[in-house]
Amino acid sequence: MPDAPLFEIDDLHASTPATDAAAGFEILRGVSLTLNTGEIHALIGPTGSGKSTLAAVLAGSPYYEVTSGRIRFRGDDITDWSPDVRAKAGLFLAFQHPEETAGVSLLNFLHQAVTARNGVEVSVSEVRLSLLAWMEKLQIEPALLERHLNGAFSAGEMQRNELLQMALLDPDMVILEEPAAGLDNETVRAVAAGLQTIRAESPALGALAITSDRRLPEQLQPDHCHVLAEGRIVASAGPEPVAGPATDDKEGLT
Repeated sequence: MPDAPLFEIDDLHASTPATDAAAGFEILRGVSLTLNTGEIHALIGPTGSGKSTLAAVLAGSPYYEVTSGRIRFRGDDITDWSPDVRAKAGLFLAFQHPEETAGVSLLNFLHQAVTARNGVEVSVSEVRLSLLAWMEKLQIEPALLERHLNGAFSAGEMQRNELLQMALLDPDMVILEEPAAGLDNETVRAVAAGLQTIRAESPALGALAITSDRRLPEQLQPDHCHVLAEGRIVASAGPEPVAGPATDDKEGLT
């Protein structure tokens, strides 16, 4: 019997929660996608298409209600799993605007995260050595280690920080939410190159890049591209460009 796909989204519908005053508003209206081990998929769409909602739902955000459909990770139904259980199982979400944590250095945060991911205590010195090695590979300044987590980070520093966390935590599947937003062309290339550097050491890693900016797919050269519009995937193709609604960049989606 063949192995299950790494990650599956099966006819996913999601809404904002209903209240006493109003019914929930449906945002995702039947999203389906299958991603196999080692593949990169890009999902492209304009503002209002449901991209941020999809990223939040895949990460397990309690703000949205899954009304029907399933999310599967390595064959397991994770639709009802909490965000921390998903993360410990090997699912990583790289946020567009990661939360600032005042008073917590990147080193201390990652020490705790690596220990939780591995299920055993890892020394701070061991994490530090791994971090420094990855910082060199990803061309990240070592001074970032001592700064507060995402404290006054630029958009580029935030995305490099997310890549660094990804490398240290060694997930099986990553979801990138708008990783090119607010970045210049050089930094977009650096983010794409960083992801490829991580994949070179973990070739089984799967990735779904959710973006409104076509520059990232052009740099990543994904195995499959999808277009999201009005809460549904309306077009899919291989690594070549796909036709669909215009994105938020000036040139649109080719």
